[in-house]
Amino acid sequence: MIAAKQISKEVYDLLVRIMVRLRNELNDIVACALFLVAFIVIYRNILFQDAPFMGVNFFVPSPSMNYYFTGLFSPRFKSKGVFDLISIWGGVCKKRPTAKLAILGDGPEKEQLAMLVIKMGLEKNVTFFGFVFGTEKSIIVANSKIFLFPSYLESWGISIAEAMAAGLPVVAYNLPIYPDVFGDKLIITPVGDIDAMIGKVIYLLDHPEIANRVGQSGKDFIRKYEWTAVAAKELSRVKLIKG
Repeated sequence: MIAAKQISKEVYDLLVRIMVRLRNELNDIVACALFLVAFIVIYRNILFQDAPFMGVNFFVPSPSMNYYFTGLFSPRFKSKGVFDLISIWGGVCKKRPTAKLAILGDGPEKEQLAMLVIKMGLEKNVTFFGFVFGTEKSIIVANSKIFLFPSYLESWGISIAEAMAAGLPVVAYNLPIYPDVFGDKLIITPVGDIDAMIGKVIYLLDHPEIANRVGQSGKDFIRKYEWTAVAAKELSRVKLIKG
């Protein structure tokens, strides 16, 4: 693991090089603004290796891991339909008794959620990982088959973007924001329709070739949201404003 002092020096050296280049191309005010953005992005990437959207190369399966998950759920719990999720997975397990669900994230609902898992007899089918980031998170995501996201409220969908970057087909409730952000790349069901979501998950498991095709299509689409692509786009806009 890189020592904190070494990280700080690497960040500083990198940012100085960025600042010099920016000042050569832009005025001081714009350069300082971009310098601050660069600091936030780069510092967070180096320390946590988990930027808002690192990109498709961040999620790589690990054959050495002794687990693979049929389903994955990875947000903060609040407003994300976590109780629907357990009911959905219970329905999936009636058709696929050995199906395993990985739940990443944390929240005040976790204890109640764990009790529901026990009540439904899904202890062997659901694993709570809590809050994970970096390499551990990327491996769990990449070692999963389907991303379930029964959220009732979203303003964008970072968790969905990460799943798509890993090549997972995403099954989600049909929220108004999704077409604007993800186009037609999600598999959607009516909001709150647990049976419909169970049906979509089972269909994907029964038709892996379709699941793979949907996952690859999403992966190709989501590249436009990688932070490097977005940064380049924003920089070109700044240059345009500068004239």
